[in-house]
Amino acid sequence: MTDVAVNADASSVLIATLPNPDVPGAGGTKPRLVRLGPGGKPAWTRELASSVRFLAMGDRAYVSTYDETVLSFPLAGRAPGWKRPAQCRPMLFGPGRVICYHDDDAEPRIAFEAWSDRGAKLGEFPIPGDILDLEVSADQKWIVLALTGGRILLVTHTADAPGATGAFKTVWSATVEGEVIDVAVASSGADGPPRVAVLSSVPQLQQRLSLYSGSGVRLATVSPAWHADQIEINESGSGIVLYGNGSLANGQYLAWFEMQGAQLKEIWNRGDGHAAEYQASVSLTPDGIIVGYERVGLDVAGRSSHVLHYDFQGRLRWDLALATEDGAYLYTQVYAPKTRTLVVGTDDGWIRAFR
Repeated sequence: MTDVAVNADASSVLIATLPNPDVPGAGGTKPRLVRLGPGGKPAWTRELASSVRFLAMGDRAYVSTYDETVLSFPLAGRAPGWKRPAQCRPMLFGPGRVICYHDDDAEPRIAFEAWSDRGAKLGEFPIPGDILDLEVSADQKWIVLALTGGRILLVTHTADAPGATGAFKTVWSATVEGEVIDVAVASSGADGPPRVAVLSSVPQLQQRLSLYSGSGVRLATVSPAWHADQIEINESGSGIVLYGNGSLANGQYLAWFEMQGAQLKEIWNRGDGHAAEYQASVSLTPDGIIVGYERVGLDVAGRSSHVLHYDFQGRLRWDLALATEDGAYLYTQVYAPKTRTLVVGTDDGWIRAFR
């Protein structure tokens, strides 16, 4: 497996695969897409001319390949609905619309393009410099961009009315010290735009975690105790999770921050002095945090892979130990919120779903 996507109710799981060089004949001779339907039953398999860079899936599937092509097709598995030449990462953004994030342009000119689900171009968002990160809010109404030089932009779509052509506007922009490592955006607040969290690296100083209001005012900044690679913010914007892995993070590191009065405070943290050999990822649910975890040594022989769920008070709610062949890595986990389903892929070729 090279990528996995799941729709909101986990009724479809889309898997990108490559032939396995260690097992002749395993996985065919070409890159493939495999769709699993309800209950994990195979629905169809499609061979591709090039391997997959990214997947996104809602009512339709969107596939970016390494031959600089984006495909979109219905999940029923008929011929591709449309095909466009582009080197970008498709991301869902509202009903009937997808944006494609230009994450690897040699000469950046635009941050993203927007297309309808039928492939019609709705617009693009020009930028003055290079883009480092782009994230979409859970309600798919807001986009936060991180540019070089520490510049942050909150962007929204302004043409949801029938017959509109699809314009985007900058709600606010701000600049943080140093360069941005990761950004996260909450969903729409009751009083307007959402909060934005920014993790940045400042030369000669520690990392900094900053929280901005929906109007672009910096509410607070704090220096985490250990190095982080990823941040996520909950939908209300009241809490932020940090995840780090490696020597700078003192192994595997997870921390939860909340605004208390005018200060952003670490509420709790969890760690393991052994770094994971494979970088895990973090996702938020309405009642907690899901994180991949590699347990090394201690009371286990070799390495074991787990998925953990903590509530927002730092209590471990469950520990999902993955039975894998020869201690295989946890490759990916994807959460489907509507049915509270967790889809897990391990690098021994297995895909599993838990509810």
